[in-house]
Amino acid sequence: MYKIPWWEITLGLSNLTLAGIVAWSTYKNAKKDRSVHIADKRSDWNKNFIDIVSEMQLLQEKILLQRLSTKSLNIEIDEEYQRLMFLSNKLGLMFNKDEQGYEIYKVETEIHNAIISKNLDKVLEFSKKLDKLAHDILGKQRKMIAELDSKNPLI
Repeated sequence: MYKIPWWEITLGLSNLTLAGIVAWSTYKNAKKDRSVHIADKRSDWNKNFIDIVSEMQLLQEKILLQRLSTKSLNIEIDEEYQRLMFLSNKLGLMFNKDEQGYEIYKVETEIHNAIISKNLDKVLEFSKKLDKLAHDILGKQRKMIAELDSKNPLI
């Protein structure tokens, strides 16, 4: 009967342990890399979201001021209004209808209606609501980026 030397058993166990450690380490690194990748995508999404909301607010104010000073839409306002509608639709497509962020699209629609009817009080009311919703969404996304949260990878 062949007797296995103790050093061969020790060597075999240490190789098995090392293989387990390498496998676990590889898994952990891959998981962290995925989280970092998702955080990068979220950061890009946040930048795009901020750009859209900022430009929408600028156009809203500009169109409202022009609407209040004139009786009808002129060509320049019409082009800006089309740009505003484009951005509003783009914003609406960034969210599923059952998400909190879709509420921004609804508020944006209310702002459009208030601009058309020249209702300054409603525009201001809905603009404040839009700001609050945008800050809530960005705060949530920034927290997820900081924690490298990879749950719900699609924003």
